[in-house]
Formats: sequence, structure tokens, C-alpha cells
Amino acid sequence: MKIDHRVMVVALNGRKMVVLRNEGDARYPALEVVLHREAETPRTADQGKARPGQTTATAGTRPSALEGNDLHEEEEVKFVSAATESLSRSGTSTDAKIILLADPKSLGRFRKFCDDHLAGRIIAEIPQNVAHRTTDAIAKTVDVFEQE
Repeated sequence: MKIDHRVMVVALNGRKMVVLRNEGDARYPALEVVLHREAETPRTADQGKARPGQTTATAGTRPSALEGNDLHEEEEVKFVSAATESLSRSGTSTDAKIILLADPKSLGRFRKFCDDHLAGRIIAEIPQNVAHRTTDAIAKTVDVFEQE
């Protein structure tokens, strides 16, 4: 897939978002970083000390343990929500088209938080985690992606 001039490329995962804009043309893309955000996720031990609760099972008198919250998972959901909101707000000043690259979990979360206006700006969704890669590697990933 070719990246047209001034198209935004968003690389997102649960902890990092990189927004790039193609300042080149479709044949020779030149991706420039517009925005870079990274979540500061503390260690699990530092996030909380709450133990999982217990419940009394209906069949018997022995208590059953409940599964504890995955604090890292909760932080990733918050980060993707904030990233989606940030992209929605940026759309009020520009209607630039967006190519979204995200790992499958983050892509699903993004869709959940995405409003109609932002969804209309997205021209391609690529289910790959490339937020940690270089701009050239991201451009190559988009280039080899075939839209269905």
C-alpha cells in the first residue's frame, strides 16, 4: 500500500504511540514524527498491593479465590483510550487520512474508543505491532501491506 502525501501513519500499542506524517510522495515516502507518547508503567509491585478477593461457592462451604486485576492490562486500556481521544481532538483542525498500525489487542481497544469522525479518517488498519520500530521500517511495513 502506498502512503500518499500528508497522510498520517499511526503506530500504536498498549504503551507507545507514534504519529507520523508523510512529507514525501507516494513513491518516495518521508515519514516525519509529529507526536510521540510513551506510557510510564511502573512495576506491578509498585502499582498496588491489593490481594484478590474470595467468594463463597454456592455448592459447598469452601471459599473460592477470585482472579486479581491485571494492573498492566488496565494501564494499557487507559493509554489506548487517551491515544484515541488525542487523535480525535487532532482531527478537529485537520481531516488528514490515517493509516493505523497496532497490535491486535490495541486495535480492538482503539475501535471501541473511536468516534465516527475518526473512524471515517482511517483508510487502512494493519494488525502489527511496529510502534517500537524506525520510521523506515514502519514505511516498509505499510508498503508490503495489501489492502483486502
